[in-house]
Amino acid sequence: MAAVAESVRAALPPYLRALWSGQPQLKFVDAMPFIDGHAIHVPLDHASPAGAGAWQWYRAAVAHSAAHLAFSPPVFDGRGLAPISRALLGVLEDARIEALAYRELPGLRRLWMPLHTASPADGEGFEAMLLRLSRSLLDPGYQDDHPWIRKGRALFYGDDARQTLLLRRPDELRLAASLLGNDIGQMRLQFNSRMYVPGPDYRDDSRWMWASGQSDEPQPVEPPPSHSSDPGNSDEVAQAAAPATGPVLRYPEFDRLIARLRHGWCSVSQQSVSADHHAEGRLAISRSDTQAITLALIRILRQSRAHRSRATQIAHEGDAFDIDAVVRMRVARRVRRASDALVFRRTVAQSRQGQLMVIIDQSASSSHAWAGSTTSLLQAACAITASLASALQACGMQVAIVGFSSNGRHAVALRGVKDFAEPMDEAVVLRLAGLRSQHSTRLGTAIRHATRAVVDTRGRGSRQVVIVSDGLPWDVDVHDPQYLVSDAHDAVMRARRQGVVVSCLVLELAGQSSAQKVFGACRVGMLQTLADLPEHVRRLGI
Repeated sequence: MAAVAESVRAALPPYLRALWSGQPQLKFVDAMPFIDGHAIHVPLDHASPAGAGAWQWYRAAVAHSAAHLAFSPPVFDGRGLAPISRALLGVLEDARIEALAYRELPGLRRLWMPLHTASPADGEGFEAMLLRLSRSLLDPGYQDDHPWIRKGRALFYGDDARQTLLLRRPDELRLAASLLGNDIGQMRLQFNSRMYVPGPDYRDDSRWMWASGQSDEPQPVEPPPSHSSDPGNSDEVAQAAAPATGPVLRYPEFDRLIARLRHGWCSVSQQSVSADHHAEGRLAISRSDTQAITLALIRILRQSRAHRSRATQIAHEGDAFDIDAVVRMRVARRVRRASDALVFRRTVAQSRQGQLMVIIDQSASSSHAWAGSTTSLLQAACAITASLASALQACGMQVAIVGFSSNGRHAVALRGVKDFAEPMDEAVVLRLAGLRSQHSTRLGTAIRHATRAVVDTRGRGSRQVVIVSDGLPWDVDVHDPQYLVSDAHDAVMRARRQGVVVSCLVLELAGQSSAQKVFGACRVGMLQTLADLPEHVRRLGI
């Protein structure tokens, strides 16, 4: 057994690094598995069958503990919870983080399931019921018709296929544990909290959940963002720590390998943007240039609006005869009936209506120089957005602006610069200047969020989304170069089915091909100077 243990000990750290982007410390001790800070402790030896059995158990143990480090909050609020409810809360949290883990890495479910052996034959003692509940929440093939087990499944999952997790936050887990604990009390089941050991035995002992020095409020169950390999400056750190301005939203993502959506796969936090009062230096494009482009855009937009003119009334005077009115007048005269002389059609230019959201790519690559100039891609994107939004709003459109970046699928940040109802004024320009380059570009998630925001306005007229980007989707947790391109294209097609037109203004020639795969060649404009903007707005029909 010593040779097996030595080989397992050598193989576990690389296995752990392959599972998650973080590198928790792994320690071998004379105890059951437990978590202490960012360290995972596993036994020096375990009574498993030799060979593959030992390897499977140790992999299951470290994978479970690492899932806690990836998906669990630092601590739970245990005040006012009875020992039974604490035990149940531990079981529910174990099941929750395992569900999140095997959704990301499906092979983990196959790793853990053989270690769950509980069944109705084990009886109805409290600890046996906990083991049966644990298996029921993990193993879709396990059948257990006990009413308490069925209730636990119903509280945990929102559908029979067990795809929708209902328990995501500590307060939701606490409520479910209290409800199930009350039923245990009604069933008069005995529980010795001092002798209780969570099971199955590959799971940690949950001591981390009830650490001292807890805050007054429960911590939100937010998976920590992956750590980017790119070092950030102080501006980036400050922006990354910006407070959320709304609830965390979850969006699906298209997996091209299985050709289906992974529901609730990406988490989006909505953050505020601090104004930069040194806007001139940040935007790096003179106000005279942007004002000239804005005026050119207004002329183009008003010309295109004239082509959308419509007749509003029949009048005594006008631009042309209304044929139907002339016929009616002639008929009335032939039958000697009175008629009016309203036979002209008066046309009035239709006011441009609609909602448009501009999405600015803030990824780390947006710090690169734009077209060989001293202006960065992000600075150019902000100047382009300022001109476009000003012109559109002057012509009657409602415009919103957001910046976005990502640091893994659970850390997609959208930073609100301007709301639809807000005027395009100096305050918005200062917030544009406050955007910083950082992290990556999970484009499909940003498009889905913008589509939802535009549709939810329920306004009249056209609905559009315009992305200003280098055109290269990428993120730290994706290794397939076509994965995020396919997902972004899926997001664009779904937006079109909802009546939302999605276009892209590309700032780097290297990203043009990728952008055309996502949006289609007719919805992509390549900008190498600010003067290119009016012509592309005309061509794209923005």
